[in-house]
Amino acid sequence: MSYLVALDDGHGLDTPGNRTPFIPELGRQIQENEFNHAVKEKLKTALKRCGINYIDVSPERDDTPLATRVKRANDAKADIFVSIHYNAYDGKFDTHKGGLSVFHHPNKDGKLAKLIHKYLKRGTEQYDRGVLTGNFYVLRETKMPSALSESGFMDDRKEALLMIDENFQREVAEEHAQGICEYFGVSYVAANGKEGDDQVPYKRGDKGPEIAEIQTALIALGYGSIMEPHGADGSFGPLTEKAVTAFQKDNGIPQTGSVDYRTLAKLEQLYRKSIESKVSKYIQYFKLQKELAAK
Repeated sequence: MSYLVALDDGHGLDTPGNRTPFIPELGRQIQENEFNHAVKEKLKTALKRCGINYIDVSPERDDTPLATRVKRANDAKADIFVSIHYNAYDGKFDTHKGGLSVFHHPNKDGKLAKLIHKYLKRGTEQYDRGVLTGNFYVLRETKMPSALSESGFMDDRKEALLMIDENFQREVAEEHAQGICEYFGVSYVAANGKEGDDQVPYKRGDKGPEIAEIQTALIALGYGSIMEPHGADGSFGPLTEKAVTAFQKDNGIPQTGSVDYRTLAKLEQLYRKSIESKVSKYIQYFKLQKELAAK
């Protein structure tokens, strides 16, 4: 059976206010649609890989009217509607207010929202705000089951930087795809062509740039000595398997030696933190040098 998903990336590049506070490290703000659009495009690829059709109800980069988005989905008789967003609180980097959530309309079945949420919460460690109801126009006026995801907060400093992290964008897209596949009862096919929600993305014998990235993260997190003398050679051999097992043990993950989605998410999270810490130290160092030079 052929299924059709209506995909919507919330807002547009010209939407006033839908952006992070100014980020000194970047020298700019990040617009919400930068994240929403990137995830939508990656989700298209994932759905196509899984044999699921889609219609893009907001292909324009400007802010497509909500009525137009809904009409396109309804006219196409899509089976479900998925809207991708990033949340905000007060527009200031002053308190911790991050977290993910997925909404459905209070008068509609929440199964789709619950399944997308099921996979989102398995990814990068974030505060889980759960499955919520909301009387949003795109949820209320669409004639099919619908869900609206909020994958973080633009005014939480850490989650703001995740918005332009391509690995995080890809992770969120794949998690949406997994939820959609389960909703339709279709086998999820990962980027490496393997089927099933419990399949292992990377294991001994695999080779390629993705393996080199995993090895680089392991080295940065202190597991490089286990992989010597090979290092980040892009080949998942017994030493890489041993390093992965040690990483899993240290982080309370079942010790399989293979990089499943839980391991990958934790690895990416800790690696990202280590990079942020180094950047922060460099910024502090240069600020100090500037202050000393001014005296």
